[in-house]
Amino acid sequence: MEYEEILSYVLDKVRELTPEKEVNENSDLVRDLGLDSLDIPELQLDLEDRIGIELDDKIFPQYDTRQIGSHENKTYSAKSYTIQELAKNISRATSQHQFI
Repeated sequence: MEYEEILSYVLDKVRELTPEKEVNENSDLVRDLGLDSLDIPELQLDLEDRIGIELDDKIFPQYDTRQIGSHENKTYSAKSYTIQELAKNISRATSQHQFI
């Protein structure tokens, strides 16, 4: 799958996940679009199905969930990417993958 095709698919999928947001290739998945720890795996699974290979979790934004003291409160922080950065990471991963 070529970069442009991946970028187009990621844009379409993210627009489905965030219909109320203005989405473009420079949109940050977490900060601008508000994708959360449930949206990211959904996006990853859809992309893996579309591309036909398993993608490394590190390609996608990462959430860190920690319990604070004995309370149920948790903090969430993410290393995030723009849609363009994610598409480039996926393109690199697919070009390095050996199809059998």
